[in-house]
Amino acid sequence: MAKVVDSIGSNIESIVKSHNLEIYDIEYEKEGGKMFLRVFLEKTIEQDVDIDTCVVISREINEFLDNNEINEEEYLLEVSSPGIIRKLKTVDHYKKQIGNKIKLKTFKKIDGFETKEIEVILESVDEKGIVINGKEISYKDITKAETTFEF
Repeated sequence: MAKVVDSIGSNIESIVKSHNLEIYDIEYEKEGGKMFLRVFLEKTIEQDVDIDTCVVISREINEFLDNNEINEEEYLLEVSSPGIIRKLKTVDHYKKQIGNKIKLKTFKKIDGFETKEIEVILESVDEKGIVINGKEISYKDITKAETTFEF
């Protein structure tokens, strides 16, 4: 599935950048028996992500995909903002959250925490992993990471 994203990612990125936006993430995954291609847009200084822009970009991506079949399997295209609670997948995603509270799920318990699912302030980030509560955590030890939002 990553192969599909790799093959079309730069074309989708060009479409998105032509609207003065950036890509936060692209997912191509099976959910409930159907395939979904999800493109998450990130605002820039010049442009916010709004519904009208998502519709225009969705049409342009759809036109590109219709002319450049990504595979034989049927899929649904969704174009949106990543929302308030965002998955953290890349080093850049983590870097933008330094100093903020994040939610982590890890493969094993981290010393000082009672469970494998914790909320903690992200202290620093590098290419190997993150630092929380003064402890280094490798990306390979993280099963899921996302931002949090308190109401």
